[in-house]
Amino acid sequence: MFERIDRVIVPVPDVRKASEWYEREFEFRIARRGAKEIDLQVHRGETLVTLVETAGTEAFQPLAHLHRDGHVPCFNFYTHWEDLHLAWLRGRNVRTTDVMEVPWMNVCEMSDPDGNVLGICHEKESSLYHTAYPGPLPPMFHRVLAVFVPVANLEASIRWYEDVLGFTLHHHWGDGADLKVGAGETIVTMIG
Repeated sequence: MFERIDRVIVPVPDVRKASEWYEREFEFRIARRGAKEIDLQVHRGETLVTLVETAGTEAFQPLAHLHRDGHVPCFNFYTHWEDLHLAWLRGRNVRTTDVMEVPWMNVCEMSDPDGNVLGICHEKESSLYHTAYPGPLPPMFHRVLAVFVPVANLEASIRWYEDVLGFTLHHHWGDGADLKVGAGETIVTMIG
């Protein structure tokens, strides 16, 4: 039914200015340019980041954490770098949270100049999602790893996403679950 996650949407007040920042800071490439939206390619990842300019009288609202206590962004970028580039990002005046370390990954969040909260994740070798980099020096961000979906009833939501949308349960850890979308590289992570 569904083959993959095609794109994640990032609202911005000025699409050209935001695009220039993502290109300059992270070497994202423009895949498509429209009047009020620009698709950015994250290295060779298949999921695009689409910057969308607020329309007309609509008030700009940046992406916030999905959980009121923080640490759940709308999506995250995968990096091969265990330190998550924190020193470099902070040296460039990019706001970041401290690193949360668990046995299988390191994660943190950063904010773009428009206040959008974006996740950064490094999956350790013990993780189901670890990807070794074949070259000598990987890019800062390799791909969009996961999009996060808060749910009220985890088990019922998993069944619905499997039965109705054709997603496949990949990993269930009690408080959440990862689902594959077709053969796509970006997963859907449900947080209960």
